[in-house]
Amino acid sequence: MFDQQMSIYYGNSTLSPSTAKIYPPGPSDNISPIGPDGDEISQFEMLGRLQEKYGDVFRYKTFAGSMYAFSHPEHIKQIFQRLDITRTPLLSIVLGEGVLAADNDHWKHQRRLMLPVFQKPNVAKFTSLIRDTTTTYLDGWSAYVDTGEPIDIVQAMTHLTLSVVSRTLFSVDMDKETSSFLNSFTIAIKYLGEIANTTSFNETMRISPETNTRFQQAVGQMNDVVSAIIKDRRKSTARPDDLLSLLLEAVDVESGKLLTEEQIKDEVITMLLAGHETTSLGLAWVWYMLGHHPEIEDRIGNEIDETLAGRKVNYEDVANLQYSRMVLEETMRLYPPVAVIWRQPLTEIEVGGYTIPEQTGILVSPFLTHRHKDFWPDPLVFDPERFNPETAPKRHPFAYFPFGGGRHLCLGKHFAMLESQVILATILQRYRIRLLDREPAIPHYLITLRPKNGLLCALEPHVLATRP
Repeated sequence: MFDQQMSIYYGNSTLSPSTAKIYPPGPSDNISPIGPDGDEISQFEMLGRLQEKYGDVFRYKTFAGSMYAFSHPEHIKQIFQRLDITRTPLLSIVLGEGVLAADNDHWKHQRRLMLPVFQKPNVAKFTSLIRDTTTTYLDGWSAYVDTGEPIDIVQAMTHLTLSVVSRTLFSVDMDKETSSFLNSFTIAIKYLGEIANTTSFNETMRISPETNTRFQQAVGQMNDVVSAIIKDRRKSTARPDDLLSLLLEAVDVESGKLLTEEQIKDEVITMLLAGHETTSLGLAWVWYMLGHHPEIEDRIGNEIDETLAGRKVNYEDVANLQYSRMVLEETMRLYPPVAVIWRQPLTEIEVGGYTIPEQTGILVSPFLTHRHKDFWPDPLVFDPERFNPETAPKRHPFAYFPFGGGRHLCLGKHFAMLESQVILATILQRYRIRLLDREPAIPHYLITLRPKNGLLCALEPHVLATRP
């Protein structure tokens, strides 16, 4: 099974011997995730060293073929906007023909179908549900305060955002299924991450027949949960104004019939997974950054207290929480949840003057580009003022792309930003989150970017100061 997935993922990436074609520079041997001192290094440290040595375009070998990496915004713009460069099918192993994995007429139809749900006017109506779901979830945090027990804020944000997505998009309460669903998801994402890291970065193969079995079981369990959600809705006379109702009534453009059970399931599981994973990690990294920058935490907390004055956040308030948005954006600059994006050309193409063979792996990394010193002064410094709309310099539109770009720009971008701001405001009205480990977190890449060892934190109740 693994060998078949590798051939699907990369295809034939043999380079043309033509001397008339110019290929990017790069090391002659296969890369290795082992540093000069013999220690294992992160994928991004390895990419950063290659970028420093070879420039904004470089090529490196893996056992699966050659990978072409681009980090200049102008090249990324070309890659995202070209119709002859498509997604790799890695995510389809789990998501099938869901809108996040597909790249064909079916994808175009499904995106057009679901787009209205995620446009700003419709997203606004989710505000109270996001806020109330967060408030209910926070009620359970009092036990951590009473006992002094630490909380892993990564896991906490994951549980919360899954609950938000299931209630807003599908009008279901997944509280009973959350732990088993997230356990299955963790197994699946780790499996996909191992494939990506092995093929893209030459990391040690960690997939075995046993992990294959666990992966298949995990996918089956997630599918069972989603099938039950769909089945329950079909039996119900209620038709909430949500994404699931839209999918159940939608017509497939090719067959002229209602979407099949498989098509609906692919989209539901796509939205459950994609809708909670990136947002939860974005928020987790926010708490990490605030923990290391108390002066910024004070400023964002003061903005929330002054804007809301103790009342619940509403949609109209979000526009006035400008600094909280700047903090979110700057956090995603340094720690973009989607830190690597793969593409592959359908035919031999040219990007930036370099020849790229068909079906070869193309890698663009928000993690690298967001730290590019030519576009971000003092790129490693955490400075939310970079995103002040009044003072921010006019930078290349593809110097910052945490939600991707081109025709595959994230469908849920507005939803994710609203959700993040509402959750951030609701939590900071009640708590301050204190990191227990002051050591730098290690960014660990497994399809998404997460703190390698989690983030253990203590909860401190926040009391709004009374004013005379």
